[in-house]
Amino acid sequence: MTSPSSHRPPGSGSPGSPIREKLSPEQIAQLRDWVEDTTRPFKHIGQKLGISASTVSRYAKDGDWKRPDGAVPPSRIALPNPEPRRRREPAPPPETDDPSDRRERITEKLWRLAERHAEELEDQPIARAGRSLQPLARLTRTLGEIDKHLSPPCPPDDDYPDLKKPKGRNIHELRDELAAHLERIEREEWDFEERWGRTFENGGGI
Repeated sequence: MTSPSSHRPPGSGSPGSPIREKLSPEQIAQLRDWVEDTTRPFKHIGQKLGISASTVSRYAKDGDWKRPDGAVPPSRIALPNPEPRRRREPAPPPETDDPSDRRERITEKLWRLAERHAEELEDQPIARAGRSLQPLARLTRTLGEIDKHLSPPCPPDDDYPDLKKPKGRNIHELRDELAAHLERIEREEWDFEERWGRTFENGGGI
């Protein structure tokens, strides 16, 4: 056991001492006895003296006090911004699709959309079909330009089909089919007006 008179407070005389809570020589002597002669954790020792466990740890470190075997190791004091012990492995870069493959998928979807839209126009009134003609024509024209870049023409001696070319009708077939649909719709509505328009005019035919 150490006596209070034989102990010099750690950090005394050094203005840069990190110890913030000042204890009397008697308290320091008692603190050292508990640290070196008991297996109590720093938290319990600090509670006896009304100080924090980090203060007990700082006194023990500055005074180079040795803990007995079997003592509970002091808890690590958390720093405001602790430096990581090891750097984390950088995350692998996200897998990105080939831009050409992505453009091909988008083009195929747009081709299917244009075909479905052309089929739906068969059952639409002439006014609505006329409004849809211009956007559909722009879409098919744009798809035709994209298709030229994605699927270059095969040489004459190439007997293998172009697998990259979107399946279905081409732009000319779609345009001709759409024009035929609109012409048929206009003709049917004109025939209806000619046949029945005058029949019921001014109440006639009722």
